[in-house]
Amino acid sequence: MKGVGAAAVDFLLADRADNGPYTSVFDAARRLDLRVVNKGTWESLALGGAFDRFEGVHRAMFFAEEADGRPFVERLRRYGQAYQDQLNSAQVSLFGEDSGVDTPEPALPQVPTWNNLELLKREKEVIGIYVSSHPLDAYRFELRTFRKQSVGELASLETFVQGKGSRDFVVAGIVTNAQVRTTRTGREMGSFVLEDEEGATEFVLFGQQFLDQRSFFVNDLMVLVRGRVQRPAWARDDNQAKLVADIHKIQLLSEVFDREARGLTLFAAVQDITPETWGELAQILRASPGTQRLQFHIGDAASQTQLRLPSRAGGVQITRELLANLDELKHFHAAVRLD
Repeated sequence: MKGVGAAAVDFLLADRADNGPYTSVFDAARRLDLRVVNKGTWESLALGGAFDRFEGVHRAMFFAEEADGRPFVERLRRYGQAYQDQLNSAQVSLFGEDSGVDTPEPALPQVPTWNNLELLKREKEVIGIYVSSHPLDAYRFELRTFRKQSVGELASLETFVQGKGSRDFVVAGIVTNAQVRTTRTGREMGSFVLEDEEGATEFVLFGQQFLDQRSFFVNDLMVLVRGRVQRPAWARDDNQAKLVADIHKIQLLSEVFDREARGLTLFAAVQDITPETWGELAQILRASPGTQRLQFHIGDAASQTQLRLPSRAGGVQITRELLANLDELKHFHAAVRLD
């Protein structure tokens, strides 16, 4: 973890072994050797989620500004130092008992939590990887519906095209390292790295292709990218020319269901449709009314027949919430239709 040195790690391990787990952030402040666990270490531990297990504590609190303009993590450290100073100067009574230490715990700042993307971004900065979750996890239904390949499959374009002249791709990920530059001829060009759960790859765009997609050159955007791996237009007949990954379209993952989804199909076996299971399904569908078409695909294994039935009750609005609720049902399987 960036900012947490070997001396701090050794101290934390030894202190936990000798005195047990920390019970709160204040317990940690009272026990930590502030000469070893400095402010930078405290900040890295907070960003990495080391204090998440404590009730009522979240990461944004440590960086909330106090009245003096300093972050709360600094007030925690001052509290710990004051406690340790008072403990060291406490006198022992005639009965051999500690005279006690009375250093009040500071109040936790009341500030909003960071959104998930901000939390994970800061976590990765200090740990190097996402640990709590991945930012794309929130879009698992969009990825399941639209994504055709992982970003890592574009690492070798020659391997990707499988000996053919070209091959289409649909990948999704987080935009990082977005840059806009000017060429020697005075035209704008841009590049960005697209990162998913398995890898990352860089895209470079020029000319009209860049101008069409310029608005997506923003770090931390979650996007769906469609394109084709092929040789440049000027070298289509040259089998020795280097393959390139041309982008045709970029969309925000948060908008693809609204823009691309045409309907929803629910699959079920006839024996699983009962008043109880149907009632559960109806309750979920009624909560997401909309104009996207809904149909049912009912199968009967015994007679080897299948029925496709359009809904007479109207359409639905396909959202992550709707698909998550349908995903909880045992007897129905949902599939988004794109045509």
